[in-house]
This record gives sequence, C-alpha cells and structure tokens, in this order.
Amino acid sequence: DRAALLSDAYALVKAGKMQPEGLIKLLSSYKNEDSYIVWESISAILGGLDAVMSDDPVMSKNFSALAKKIVLGLLGQVGWEAKSDDGHLDVLLRGMMIGLLSSFCYDDESVAAEALKRFHAFQADHSDMKSLPSDMRSSVFKIVLKNGGTKEFEDVKAYFDQASDNAERKHVLGSLGHTPVPKLKNATLEWAISGEIKLQDFFYPMGAVRSSSNEGRS
Repeated sequence: DRAALLSDAYALVKAGKMQPEGLIKLLSSYKNEDSYIVWESISAILGGLDAVMSDDPVMSKNFSALAKKIVLGLLGQVGWEAKSDDGHLDVLLRGMMIGLLSSFCYDDESVAAEALKRFHAFQADHSDMKSLPSDMRSSVFKIVLKNGGTKEFEDVKAYFDQASDNAERKHVLGSLGHTPVPKLKNATLEWAISGEIKLQDFFYPMGAVRSSSNEGRS
C-alpha cells in the first residue's frame, strides 16, 4: 500500500529511526501519483517537512524545489478544470492540489497566471463557480496575494464586504495574511482587532499572518 509506506516512513523519521534523506528520496518517486488517498499522506508529509525546514533558508529552498516538482507533476495530470467524469475523490484531489500549489508553486509563472485569470473572472461575477469554485477560492486568493502588492491585497479584502455569508468571508480572513508585504501583514493584524471582524473570527487573519512566513511568526 503506497499510502501506508509513506506514512510508516514519516513515522520512522519523526521517531529518529530513519534519516530524513530516505523519506525525501521516497517522496521523489511519487511524482506520477494520482490517488487521493496517497496524496493525503504526501500532503501531510510535505506540510510537516516544510514547517521543520523553514528555519534553515538553504534546506527550505531545496525542499521547496522538490515539493514544487512533485506538485506540478500532479497538476499536469489533474488540471484546474473539473471533468465530466470526475468522481468524488477526483474533486477532493483537485482541491487539495490547488492548496498545495498555493504553498509550493505560487511563483510558477503558469500557476500565477491561471490563478489571476480565475480571480479576475470571479471579481467580474461572484456567481461564476466554474472559474473559481468554493473549494479552491482560498488557495487562489493566496496565490494572487503572494504574487501581488497593495492592489491585490485591497482586491481580495474587498470581497469580505461583498460576500453573501460568513463562510465566504472566511476565504478572505484565512488568506489575506499571506501577502509578502510587511506593512500589509501589519494592516491585516490591525484589521483583525479593528472591530470590523466578528469576535469569533479575528483569529483567522492572525493565523494567516503567522503561517505565511518566518517574518509572520516573528
């Protein structure tokens, strides 16, 4: 079982019974994997290793390059567009993949361009579920923010007041802090405690800033 093999290897690394290099080599052999069940394990491992390596710029850069290669391989198989013969697991896999794109592939030229195209279509028509389904909305917002500046920040933030319900507003709350611009990260934190956001939701933008980068955690 491919998923179990990965999970067991990850557990051995965390227990100090296996060198991380072995796990990374194993991960690299999954570049053509297209099973949602297996990708659940891959996604968890990529996220865990990314967090561990984030304090070492060289290791983090090298790991991110590997993760990017693996995730782009999945993009080539699954694509952005829903297909008529998609099953439930295919839908879940595509949503997971776009989340991983926002973490590891946001600086890829084609990924950034596709995300921006879909965002602009959504801006023009919020009912356009084909361009930007709900399950990829937060991820696309993050990609747009990570490649943008003040304009993109304000464009994403504007949707908070335009959204029809709180579930939609959370797409903004959970993504806005991923802007790479320090003053906009601070603006996100100030907005979180401004009173404009419900008391039970203010931690979403704070969490987004914290998880966005080392600078966000400092």
